[in-house]
Amino acid sequence: MYESSVFDFKNINKQLTEADSDFIVKDKPELTKSSPVSGSGFSYRDMLKIGKELRDNGVDDSDTRKEIVKNMLLKDYDFYVDDFRIIHESVIDDILKEELMAGEYLGGFSCDFISGITGIDSKAIKSAQDVNQFELIDYIMRQNIDAVIAEWTRLDGYGAHFAHYDSEEIELTGKFYGFNMFRVN
Repeated sequence: MYESSVFDFKNINKQLTEADSDFIVKDKPELTKSSPVSGSGFSYRDMLKIGKELRDNGVDDSDTRKEIVKNMLLKDYDFYVDDFRIIHESVIDDILKEELMAGEYLGGFSCDFISGITGIDSKAIKSAQDVNQFELIDYIMRQNIDAVIAEWTRLDGYGAHFAHYDSEEIELTGKFYGFNMFRVN
């Protein structure tokens, strides 16, 4: 049984009605715990489950849990709530690519990693790094950005980039699959 503090059912109808979203139907009958939330495919039981999962994964504040669930229901695919960033899997690679291309420095990866991406001998990469040619390596890595993202996330997951606090990636399961949560503070 889930604690009632995970999600406040008494106010959900008001919150959903007031939400600025095109998939929420106004003037609908009062919802029950098993009713699907309009347009989302999620029932209140689903919301309780995700609230419990969030609590089990370190989201201790009930208001923070409510805000995260609300953003998920509103189909927000990249958002921050308090110390957490939540990103949907359908956009995470594009967001990572945009952020890497906007300023992340790609010349400091290990020689073997860079060699595996670029096909350049790791000894040549090491020599370039030894004489501080990181800008050149950065340029080469940016030309192979999709391969960098694929290999880096395969090896270290998305937490290495998005979770500034602990580099951990939390994959939310159940009907809310596809959302990844990262602690950023």
